[in-house]
Amino acid sequence: DDRLVFVAAGLTLRALYVDVPGSPTRGHRSRVRLAYRQSIDGDDFSHVQIGLLTEPFLELFYRRTISVQLGADWRFAPFGNDVPFYDLASLGGTEALRGYKRGRFRDRGATYVVGTYKFPVWKLIEGVVFCETGRVFARVADFGFHHWASSYGAGLRVWVPRAVLFELSLARSGEL
Repeated sequence: DDRLVFVAAGLTLRALYVDVPGSPTRGHRSRVRLAYRQSIDGDDFSHVQIGLLTEPFLELFYRRTISVQLGADWRFAPFGNDVPFYDLASLGGTEALRGYKRGRFRDRGATYVVGTYKFPVWKLIEGVVFCETGRVFARVADFGFHHWASSYGAGLRVWVPRAVLFELSLARSGEL
């Protein structure tokens, strides 16, 4: 079945103030994303998506860098609509809480923190050690600092001045 189900319109604002975009050691990056997804078969699943991300970088010495990424996603369904399961905010996978399967945690809202330490290995190859924590919630009033899931890991990155070319990460969580 290849019929059209949703039409989406969105706006993303990005601010990138870093020394080297492919492997920042100093500066800051931020992103604000706002989107509206209209259900074609009616308004039952039409909803608004909001995403925020901020990450400052601090060089300790010779390209040894720490960063703390703070992120949040929210799905708001106006007029009593429902947000479809597959479009809920989620954690797990390749971006936040990498020690869990993709979409392991889903709900209307998600928030997470990723702490990273990166260091040079050889020329344009760097090592990365990270620790992540996050949680999902159904209502803004449900947000709190309890029941956060965590994972940690390490990896290698191959980068060029404008981007990361390849990344291999291994992560572990409390679940097996």
